[in-house]
Amino acid sequence: MKYSAPVTKFDARLPWQLPIWKLEEDLECATGTVPAGFPSDGASVPLLFRWLFKPTGQLFYPAFKHDHDIKESKLPWVAAADNFRIDIEAMTTMHPVRISMAYWGVRLYGVLHRKP
Repeated sequence: MKYSAPVTKFDARLPWQLPIWKLEEDLECATGTVPAGFPSDGASVPLLFRWLFKPTGQLFYPAFKHDHDIKESKLPWVAAADNFRIDIEAMTTMHPVRISMAYWGVRLYGVLHRKP
């Protein structure tokens, strides 16, 4: 499986916001494929945790799939978070503790920011 794809970077929207990236080719992930042209800000890591998880680090491509699951596939947040974990496990060499931290960060964000 091809777990990476070339991306194009756009300018950051505001100084503290992450830039937008766009896939130049389809991105195959363990839980599905993200089509070329899909935009994402990569891993939306809060500033406080960027020393541990870099937005363009190992979570970058799994974050594209998570954003696609939420925006295009309209998966419920929990299902998208579960897919995110599966993709992290398949696409990265992260330690299991860090994988759990990333997963629960995404799950909790969904609970705290769920829209009706």
